Order: sequence, then C-alpha cells, then structure tokens
Amino acid sequence: MTPTAIPPEAADWARGHVGRHAAWALPADLGGAQAWRMSSPQGLIDMRITRTDEDFRREIYAHRNAIRRLGPSHGPRLLASEPRLRSLLTVQPRAWRVDNTSLQQLPRVHEDAGQLLRVLHECARRTDDARARATRATVLYVQRIQAAIDRLSGALTRSQTDALRRSASLMLEHVPTLPTAFCWR
Repeated sequence: MTPTAIPPEAADWARGHVGRHAAWALPADLGGAQAWRMSSPQGLIDMRITRTDEDFRREIYAHRNAIRRLGPSHGPRLLASEPRLRSLLTVQPRAWRVDNTSLQQLPRVHEDAGQLLRVLHECARRTDDARARATRATVLYVQRIQAAIDRLSGALTRSQTDALRRSASLMLEHVPTLPTAFCWR
C-alpha cells in the first residue's frame, strides 16, 4: 500500500531542494519503492524512496551512468539524492502525448525508444559479475511474476493464466542468452 503523505523527514529534505508543492502518491513499483509526484514551475518532480540501500545505489548508478547520457527529453533528470533517507528527486522530461491524432509521430516514437535502449545497453557493465547479477535479478523478477499469476489465477480465465505461465517459462528459458543491461523494477 502506498502511503498518501511523504514521510516528514523526507518531505523536509525535498522542500530544501524544490520548495513546497502539493504531492500526490504514485503506485509503488514491484521493487517496493514509494513515490510521489509534484507539479512545479520546473515541471513534474518525482520523489522516490527506495525499499533498500541496494535499490538506492542501483538507481543512483543508473542515473549517473545511463540516464544522463540521454537527450534532455528522453529521461528523468536527477535533481538530488540523500542516501541516509534512500530518497531521490527527479524532474520528468517535458513530453508530448501520442494518440490517434498523431499517428504520423509513431516512427519517431519507435526511433527514440530504440535510441534509448541502445544507450542503456551500451552503459551496462560488460563483466561476468554483471551478467550473473542480471541473470539472478531476471530470474527473481520472473519468479515474482509467476507468484502473482498464482495469486491472481482465480480472477483470470484459464487461457489468460496459461498464456502468462507460458510467457514466464519462455522468459526463464532465454535468460542465459539475454544481453546485460539496466532494468528497472
């Protein structure tokens, strides 16, 4: 469950960097990070509190080594971080919505997505240790998905459950051959 209010110590820290702005809770991600969003003259600012110190270090590493290499409109910009609170402040890029009236933009969207993936893959460490960590993380992630499928199977049709289980099995089968890269949970 996502708390509706930012914890007081983290809120004080954030105010010191971005001022006082109303914040609304965002859904927690699969890694258990808590997140809030604020609207400010700088744009949309996200405040994240990671679940663990390792999650915090991983996110900071990704911001410093991959995301910063993207163009200014392709990824969030790290404004501040506080390891003691496992907290990050990021400003979201200004973007445009792709809807049915702007289908002519789809080739550009796909090109931008490809460039983003290229940058993220190029930034991944090319060591055996990184591959082993990536493999373990992917297997754990798929196992969490399988557990969610088991919990939700009563709410899904048999064909939906079977399709999800086949996809998870296929993913586990291909984990050893997947390229090492950044991933967010």
